[in-house]
Amino acid sequence: MDKIDIKHLEKLSKLKIDESERSGFEKDFEKIVEFVDEITKLDIRFEEKEPVELSLLRGDKVTETEKIDPLLDAPKKADGCFVTPLVVE
Repeated sequence: MDKIDIKHLEKLSKLKIDESERSGFEKDFEKIVEFVDEITKLDIRFEEKEPVELSLLRGDKVTETEKIDPLLDAPKKADGCFVTPLVVE
C-alpha cells in the first residue's frame, strides 16, 4: 500500500488537520484503507442470498408525537402562512 498523503486529503476535503493530530489521523486512515482492501479480497460469490423474512423485522412505531407550530419563530406571518418579500410583480 502506498503512503497516505494527508495534505492532499486535506485539500480535497477542505479540512484543516492540526500538526499534532496528523500522525494519528494518518495511522487511522491507513487502518481503514487496509480494512477496505481486505474486504475487497473476500469471495462472496457463494454467500446465501435469500430474502429476509419481513415478519422477522421490527415494525416502525411512532413512540412520541409532538406537534410544533412551524410559524412559531417566523419573523412575519399572516393567516397561518409565512409572509415573504414580493418576488414577482
